[in-house]
Amino acid sequence: ARLSGRLHSGAVLFDQLYAEFGASPLRFDLTPRFAEDQLTALVFDVADDGALAVEGQFEWRDGGFWSANIDNLSLVFPDAYERYLETMSAAWTLDGLAVTGGLRWAGSLGSAGLESGDLDLLDLTVVDTLRNRFALTGLTTRLRPGASEFDSTLDWRGLLFGRINLGPGRAHLDSSPGSFALSQPLNLDVLGGTLQLQELAYRLPAANAAQGESGFELQARADGIDLERLTAAFDWPAFGGTLGGEIPRVHLESGVLDVDGEIRIDVFGGSIRVRDLAMERPFGVLPSLSANAEISDLDLEQLTGTFEFGNISGRV
Repeated sequence: ARLSGRLHSGAVLFDQLYAEFGASPLRFDLTPRFAEDQLTALVFDVADDGALAVEGQFEWRDGGFWSANIDNLSLVFPDAYERYLETMSAAWTLDGLAVTGGLRWAGSLGSAGLESGDLDLLDLTVVDTLRNRFALTGLTTRLRPGASEFDSTLDWRGLLFGRINLGPGRAHLDSSPGSFALSQPLNLDVLGGTLQLQELAYRLPAANAAQGESGFELQARADGIDLERLTAAFDWPAFGGTLGGEIPRVHLESGVLDVDGEIRIDVFGGSIRVRDLAMERPFGVLPSLSANAEISDLDLEQLTGTFEFGNISGRV
């Protein structure tokens, strides 16, 4: 048996995915595989010219388990984002992006979760034109999980958070099956200081379930970041000083981003130390932030002069 066809009108709503097919038909080709009168696999080839191409095979196993081996998943932007990804991205307020470039992936997923596969990003550019929060240009990756002889890298031409320009860079990755991590620390020049990502790792759901840990881990250190330039970038009242500190561990679990360790801000002749920093729903529509802060020996004359509400001297 074989089923071929075209979906050339109407729309599909599946969970957070909504797609309309009037402007661009979707072509599909399905071939079932049988063993002793039982359906065991389904070979598929789906394509939306100029946006999407997927080739692979679904398999069913005893006990209700299933798997999908993807021989090729190709996305061409901006069409793939606008037709298929933007509606799903809206849950993380990632709608309204300007996306160009392409993506190719081959791997597997199934009842146990998603396993990382060979991934190539082809000159990917993502700009938050709706909210102006970030811009990433010229992102190119070469990832071969489990291939120790292969140098998996992540390169970008430009990286912008708000008005903070981090410029070009390259990260070397240890892409074991089911996870992605920095294989060596990554140093970024930030506003006259440095930000060193000592550890950055993400485990996909299948690997995460086996280890029983958060899927996201981060260790970082900041030194000498100029607060005058930082406040100007965020349109805050301008004041001097530096921002520094070491974050031994950041982890994401059950939708809560927790920061272990302490962030130190040297400002107004004194210091501010922030501990127990946590954010709920960091990528949701209504994130909330909590922390404990200790303020030590601030010069009130510098503080009140900065915020222009009179003049007070002394220390707090």
